[in-house]
Amino acid sequence: MADAYVCLVQTGDMTGLMMTKTPEGPYNIQGFESLGDGLRYFEDAYNRAHGRSYEASMSACINAISFRPSILRLSIDTIKEHLAEGTGVITVRNVSGSMSLLPLVDAEQLWESGEKPKLISDEVAVN
Repeated sequence: MADAYVCLVQTGDMTGLMMTKTPEGPYNIQGFESLGDGLRYFEDAYNRAHGRSYEASMSACINAISFRPSILRLSIDTIKEHLAEGTGVITVRNVSGSMSLLPLVDAEQLWESGEKPKLISDEVAVN
């Protein structure tokens, strides 16, 4: 299989591969067709939440702090190199939501090498 764009997420003391659950039950690796698609997945959701309500906006902020995504291109072989024996999908939950992750070992450097979504603009309005 060719390399694919995936999302590694840091949360607490774990780095994991973002997974999605299919209607039939098993989990699949959340993949993206391009780097831009992966970044927009998080950026668009973040911006939609801010437009809904104060509560949704606060939840989006907590979620962005709790689940730190990084989009990068990985091969299945690289993913296998970082899997711990007997590892299964873990669903991490907090007040802002949940995320299903496949924990990886020694993956911090992989996470660092990926592109991070820009959730907050660097621009500052001056009156």
